[in-house]
Amino acid sequence: MEPIAQLESLLAPQGILTVTTGGDEIGRLLTARYNTADPEAVRDAWRAQLERVAGARVVLIGVPMDAGAGFERGSFKGPLGVRSALLAGGAYDAFDAAGVVDVGDVRVNPHLVDDSYYTPALLDAVRRARGVDAPAVAPLSAFAAALDAIRALNPDARVIHLGGDHSTSRVPVEWLARDPRATPGDLGVLHFDAHTDLLSARDGVPHNFATWAYHANDVIGRGGRLVQLGVRVSGRSAEDWERDLDLHQLRMDRLTGRPLADVCDEVVGLLRDAGVTRVHVSNDIDGTDPTFAASTGTMELGGMHPDLVSAVTLAVGRAFDVASADVVEVAPPLKWHVPGEPARTIRTACRYVIDQLEAMTGSRLTDAFDALEPATVAQVERVPPLF
Repeated sequence: MEPIAQLESLLAPQGILTVTTGGDEIGRLLTARYNTADPEAVRDAWRAQLERVAGARVVLIGVPMDAGAGFERGSFKGPLGVRSALLAGGAYDAFDAAGVVDVGDVRVNPHLVDDSYYTPALLDAVRRARGVDAPAVAPLSAFAAALDAIRALNPDARVIHLGGDHSTSRVPVEWLARDPRATPGDLGVLHFDAHTDLLSARDGVPHNFATWAYHANDVIGRGGRLVQLGVRVSGRSAEDWERDLDLHQLRMDRLTGRPLADVCDEVVGLLRDAGVTRVHVSNDIDGTDPTFAASTGTMELGGMHPDLVSAVTLAVGRAFDVASADVVEVAPPLKWHVPGEPARTIRTACRYVIDQLEAMTGSRLTDAFDALEPATVAQVERVPPLF
């Protein structure tokens, strides 16, 4: 199958399959993106975007998968919310000028995770239902196949993906490690998160939101090439994780009160000392303090200020080749009881996407999402009754 045809079989203008629900939200997004909600016209405009991949500097792809939430679900709407805000803020005009191409979403069947989990008969049944002979079906496998098709069209393209839950982040790290031009030991991961995501398996399942960093760390060869910032919830100490898995973990007690430049210098130094030249930046929105980003499944108070996240992302972009990046766990359906949510979380996520694009391209596309007005801790802590 030719790469463009492969992308057509794996992706869609938006990846959430709906019948009678969600149509208004999706229709508004498609109209804002393609100036029409007519299905055929949308697909024609979307296919034209796929043709641009060969000349893209950065490819933007959504993975609206929410099969791995630990407590509350809603991150399947992350790509929808972030794209809608980027469009409303005029970012797509800047994207076009900078060579950033949005190829839509991985097609997500909410019952599936990875092809390896299912029988061939079930996977074939999904192919028949979709009417396409796709090389992969479940979201993580389809995402991996789509990245391979993007590389076939444009070996130099960088990729940003919008999650979805954090299980998706293992896929681009493995993709970067498979690059035939890669040098062993040159790939690192910068990971913003409130949680470690370092289990080898969760309840017996190896690939999910709580395990992706463990497997990514193995793929890059350990050696201190994984640097985690913002962790504040873990059953083990940072020293235990660092000793057993050969990584670096800068928890909040090592970040709070420090000048931004000092933190940036430390992160860059750790990656440089590990021999890293290429980096995947993974940004779980719950690493950010919930006064700036409450609409996520497992928010934790006492997190990072967006200024810190932005400063480190941009510093890493100046020092290394940011080859791929993600913003994940944005969950617009959650925390509506907090004043200003979910708009505040989505705006924070848009800021991070722009930061990552600057880290990749060296150019600031827009400052439209920089100013953020936080909620109060009391507003975030207030949990409405269930009945």
